[in-house]
Amino acid sequence: ICNFLKVPHENEIVAVLEFKGDDFVPQQVRRIVGTALAVNHGWLPDDIFDSATSAESFMNTVLAPSGRLYLNGIRFHFDEDGIDILQHESKPDQITNSTCWWLSKRLLLNKGTRDEKMKEKTWLHEVKTQNVPQILLQVNKATGYSSTFDTDLNTAISLPTPPAHYSQVLKLLRKIVQSRMWPDTSTARSKIIRSQTNNGIEEEKTEKFGSFTVVNPKLQNGSFELPLGNHQFPDLVEAVFNLEKMLANQVIKRANTDGSVSVETSGRISSSHCAVNFNAQFTPHIDSGRGLGQSLSMIVGLGDYNEGEIFVEGAPYQIRYQPLEFDGWRLRHWTNQYRGERFSLVFFTPET
Repeated sequence: ICNFLKVPHENEIVAVLEFKGDDFVPQQVRRIVGTALAVNHGWLPDDIFDSATSAESFMNTVLAPSGRLYLNGIRFHFDEDGIDILQHESKPDQITNSTCWWLSKRLLLNKGTRDEKMKEKTWLHEVKTQNVPQILLQVNKATGYSSTFDTDLNTAISLPTPPAHYSQVLKLLRKIVQSRMWPDTSTARSKIIRSQTNNGIEEEKTEKFGSFTVVNPKLQNGSFELPLGNHQFPDLVEAVFNLEKMLANQVIKRANTDGSVSVETSGRISSSHCAVNFNAQFTPHIDSGRGLGQSLSMIVGLGDYNEGEIFVEGAPYQIRYQPLEFDGWRLRHWTNQYRGERFSLVFFTPET
């Protein structure tokens, strides 16, 4: 807190916050302030900033309304004194204080109208009823996170029987794992897959984990080379794209940008590519490379595992035998922790 100001013509005192740093990312200050306000109201825990900035988690924060933030000064590495953005042509001894106070009061006057107060009151209500519940869910997930990659189901778990139309794909995937023929993951994709570790020490595994891509040969048309996976596992390629064709005749959920789900009628066009994943826990990312400019992706999980939801912009979605469409090119997404054997298929068509 830099100063306290009395709101003109009102019986209110306002705290003026000052932030200094080498650099700021877009919305950083507004999100710090918005989240701090939610903590002050008692809606979020005091340690929310520890959870939100942890390297092991990714969660939404509260975005404060615009209109109260202004740039006070800039300092370059070659300029020890810095550049005062609010500089007056006269009275240099009163440059900073007088100008800051004047601008702060002007902002308070602008935000003191009845309409502006109603907007901010509505914003606070939305924070409490919409943003906070979603963030608390993410906090619970983050604080329950373990760096240990647990692929064993040691406790009795009741898992629904897989639908029959998944059986052929699941059988072929398990055969690849059991034969220890799972392909190596590309260098680029490896960067967004969390290592299988125990207390930060990478473990030696008797079976591989990771991701590879196959292409729908019916849509290839010679425009690109077939990947190695097509040559190694032709039966899997056929089964995977037959499965997508079958799923396209069903009702499919779609993840929206606001965390809600809409139900879409069938009619999905066959994809040209499919990413095949085994025990791959993806870190927060948006798709690039072959996924650049893609159409809506569709992901579905297979195998015997618990948890393992996909998070899309902070909202969790259960995908075990439940297909989900989402815009992987624009929306950040990642994999929740899980226990067990987890396969996933991600169907997509890159921009040509």
